[in-house]
Amino acid sequence: MGDMASAMNNLRSRSYEGFVILLKMINYTDNSSTEAGATFLVPIDKVLSEYTLSPLNIQQFVLRHRIEKPLPFKNLMSFPTGTQIPSGLPNQTFTITNGGWRNFNVNNAKIIAPNICKSSLIKCHGIDAVISLHQQTIPPPPPALMPPPANIPHPDLGKNIPSTIHRQKPQISLTEATPGTLEDQNSSSGGVRPLLWEVLVIWLFSYLVSLLLFTLNI
Repeated sequence: MGDMASAMNNLRSRSYEGFVILLKMINYTDNSSTEAGATFLVPIDKVLSEYTLSPLNIQQFVLRHRIEKPLPFKNLMSFPTGTQIPSGLPNQTFTITNGGWRNFNVNNAKIIAPNICKSSLIKCHGIDAVISLHQQTIPPPPPALMPPPANIPHPDLGKNIPSTIHRQKPQISLTEATPGTLEDQNSSSGGVRPLLWEVLVIWLFSYLVSLLLFTLNI
C-alpha cells in the first residue's frame, strides 16, 4: 500500500470521509503527486457538507489545503505567530497563529486533530473550517541605483571672476557749486568788507584833516 492510500485509510478511520472522496475524484491515489511528501489540512465532514464546491474547482480546493512538505504537528508548533508557509497554490500562503497546543491556527482554521496520518511522507491534520487564503505579499524590488551625474560646468564658471575681491571704500561725492551759489556766498560773507573799508577811509580822512588844521593854527 502506498503512502497516499495509507493516508486515506487513516482519514476514514477518523471520520474525515468527505476529504477522502475529494482526493479520489481528482485521482490523488497516485503517489506521483505526493512523492516528495505533503501535509494536508483536512476540514471536518460537517464543514465540508455545508460548503458549496464545483467539480471544476476540486483540485484547487485540495491544493488550497496542502503544504508542499510533510510537517508533523511538532514541526508546525515550532513556527512562531506570523510565519508564512507556501500553500499548494502559487503565490498563496498560510499564516501561522501559534497560541499553543490547543490553540494553533492556520489562517482562519484551528487544528483540532493533529497527526491523523501515520505515513512518513503524508501528514494530515484535522481543522475546524475551510481555509481562506491570503495573497502572498512580495516586497517590491529595490529601486535601481542611478548613475552619478556627469560633470556639468556651472554657468558662472565661464565668467571672469576676480580671484581677490576688494572691499570698496565709501566715496563721498563732491558736487560743484553753481555760479549763483558762489555769488550768494560772496554776498553773505564778503559783502561786509566794502563797508569796513569805507569807514576806515572816512576815519583816516578825518584824521588827516584834523592834523592839517592843527598844523595851520600853530
